[in-house]
Amino acid sequence: MAASIWYGTRDPHAETVTPSPPRQLAGCMIDPALTPTRLVRPDERGRLTIQPIAALPRFYTLRVLWRFGTWLAVILWLRLLGRLTPAENARRLTRLLEHLGGLWIIAGQLLSMRVDLFSPALCRELSSMQMRGTGFPFAAAREVVEQELGGPLEEVFDEFTEQPFAATWVCQIHRARLRREQRWTAVKVQRPDVAARFSHDLALVERLAWWLDRLRVLRSARWQVGVWELRQMVEQEIDFRFEAAAIRRMRANLPGRRVLVPSLFEAYSSARLLVTEFIHAALVVDFVRLKRQDPARLDAWLADNGIEPPVVARRLFHSFLRQLFEDNFYHGDLYPGNIVLLRDNRLALLHFGACGFTDREYLQKIRLFFRTLATRDYAKAADLTLLLCTTLPAIDVERVKEDLVRVLRAWTARTYVAELPYDQKSIDNATVEVMKVLFEHRCSMDWGFLRIRRAIAILDAALVHLNPGVNYSELCEDYFRRAERRRLQQLRPRVLATRLATSALRGLDIQDRLAEFTMFYGTIIRRNAQVFQSTTDRVSYLMGTALGQVALALCVAGLLLVAALVERAEPGRLASVFGAQFATAAAGLPNLHGTVWAAALGLDLYLAATAWRLRRRFLRERPRTAPATLGL
Repeated sequence: MAASIWYGTRDPHAETVTPSPPRQLAGCMIDPALTPTRLVRPDERGRLTIQPIAALPRFYTLRVLWRFGTWLAVILWLRLLGRLTPAENARRLTRLLEHLGGLWIIAGQLLSMRVDLFSPALCRELSSMQMRGTGFPFAAAREVVEQELGGPLEEVFDEFTEQPFAATWVCQIHRARLRREQRWTAVKVQRPDVAARFSHDLALVERLAWWLDRLRVLRSARWQVGVWELRQMVEQEIDFRFEAAAIRRMRANLPGRRVLVPSLFEAYSSARLLVTEFIHAALVVDFVRLKRQDPARLDAWLADNGIEPPVVARRLFHSFLRQLFEDNFYHGDLYPGNIVLLRDNRLALLHFGACGFTDREYLQKIRLFFRTLATRDYAKAADLTLLLCTTLPAIDVERVKEDLVRVLRAWTARTYVAELPYDQKSIDNATVEVMKVLFEHRCSMDWGFLRIRRAIAILDAALVHLNPGVNYSELCEDYFRRAERRRLQQLRPRVLATRLATSALRGLDIQDRLAEFTMFYGTIIRRNAQVFQSTTDRVSYLMGTALGQVALALCVAGLLLVAALVERAEPGRLASVFGAQFATAAAGLPNLHGTVWAAALGLDLYLAATAWRLRRRFLRERPRTAPATLGL
């Protein structure tokens, strides 16, 4: 999400910049000395289109289904004609989701994580979608602001620009000045209809996911889990309290790292209203646009403000890794419009509605995976990759590891070739190649890894322009070297004493922790043993019953054989008991010596006795509830 960049006087279209009065900058997070000169004029960005808020159209669900049906019919027709390329397929699906807007764009971004299921072209197209939108009338924005503030807008703000400077499908942002604090702020106002529209769309997505599961379409995609992830993303996107909490955490984590976060005005913020400090600077998205249109002008601006793009790229990437591995709370949407350039290679971040964290144990595996990439320990990287999978089917593990080592070696070799395209040597390319191998062997990655991979892919959209010739192998190696240095710096005498005291206190708690561990895992083991015992008892009962039937059948077979031999020796003696058919069958027995028949009867009796003994052994400790449990 972009932020307004003009600064100085209140006229955003002024050609010259008049320094803002000191009272407006008093207490700002950013030192005025870090404010760069103007990069682009506001009129170069254009004005947002304002459209009235329309009610949900009639038969909305049918319209959405009709659009999907039309898209599917066109795709099938092009495939039948042999004219459907992966790029064309990706373009048509992306255009459909962007036209539907709102939650469908978020769903597309979620699907872009599954590089193990969809083509790289499709994932790139889906991940490039942004929540761009049109603005809505100021009267509706005023109504939301006054409802959240509980009073007239003028009581809180002495100036409030009616024209928003940025908008998404969720909200729009206005520039305003607080009356009491005399501070310029960015006021994020939620669209009045967004909650109802998202709720309606989410119900439709849930039904589609249910049908995909019932029809067994790409079962490894785990559609229901994906819907849960989508619901979490939507709830955090439309409830600004999540973003406010993320800003507080980021402001606590990032000081001293030359990466800044706007201050939050909590007294004026709520679920539908977010008031943050207005940052006077330049966006990376403007850097990218000017790099294409007027590189000479951009070079002059960079020199005037002491900004070196490769240094900024390294700082941005290292900051992300620190957020991920050291803080376990990372910005998941570092799109170029959310990154602010300041003087002297400083940075500021915007839009914290997509921050995330992951399970500590799983995160440790991911950290080791990235470290093995830096140290080129590909065998260990392959082992860690398999540990990061949610499911491992019956596969040749050694073959999978060989394939993983091969693609990682090839990726490392590409990172040292500056002339290769950025997308062939980026860190995201390494994860994509790994997931391709896993897909070939029917292995599935955890959603925690997929979220991190998506955050890296979005970050790549900025890094590719800031430093297209970057060597990620060396960059990762540099990060882990600096991380170790930071750990050693924490071992200063005072800090070391504190840590030793803390360790001593923790040592006193070891006995309690061991007791908790024993209780917890002892309970699990007992429950597993009970389940195993119950299963064993049922199997024993079944086996005992079956062996009893076998012993009975052998005894009956032996008696029938004796009767047949008697009938054959003295015809008519047993015919009155068993009937004429039995006599005919007895006469058809082979003419064998008596010792052979005696041996056959002996074997029959032996097998019957053995089956009976085994039956008694299986039923020796027969459970009382076995018949009831088995329904016998």
